[in-house]
Amino acid sequence: MPVWHAKTRALREAGKLKVIGVVQEQHPDRALLYARWQGLDWPILWDPFNLTGTRVVLRVTLIDEHGIVRALEATPESVATFAATTYDAPAEPVPVAEIKPGVLPQALAAKAGSPQRRTYEALAALLWPLHQDGDRALHELADLAAAQPEDADAAWRLGVAYRMRLDSAERQEGDFQRAIDYWRRGLALDPGHYIHRRRIQQYGPR
Repeated sequence: MPVWHAKTRALREAGKLKVIGVVQEQHPDRALLYARWQGLDWPILWDPFNLTGTRVVLRVTLIDEHGIVRALEATPESVATFAATTYDAPAEPVPVAEIKPGVLPQALAAKAGSPQRRTYEALAALLWPLHQDGDRALHELADLAAAQPEDADAAWRLGVAYRMRLDSAERQEGDFQRAIDYWRRGLALDPGHYIHRRRIQQYGPR
């Protein structure tokens, strides 16, 4: 982020570009500390469950003034071209089901009771507001992980939920080890996933 912060400064100050960062850290306070240290002055959203479906960092997505994704893997040069371009509004709305990747768009397009919708509802209960119905949501994620034993993301998200409970007033003995176990399971199922591996390396400390 610091490199892109410097490279986009002129465009942002000229009002030609707005930037929002998304971090997949376990703890928002650690992300905030880093942003202050680096002097980042754009909004940063916290995505501990990786709803954006990010596999590597840094990923830069360009979205035009109509909400249309124009690039998923941008470069500094393509950002400059994007900022200098005025896009026409689409003739027809883009269906939510066609917006990829990410858990959230898939869940919004899924039927009630489907694994995607149940996952979204459980994560929403954990995040908005934080821990509003944490135990019920955690059990729902556990049921989903058990029903999808080959789904790396389901195992990994359950690990995140256990780590979040450890940081809450509802913490239970063994939550930390459960988080590590599910993170390791997720990484074993998908060894090339950078975000999964990074979380294990950090072990989610404050």
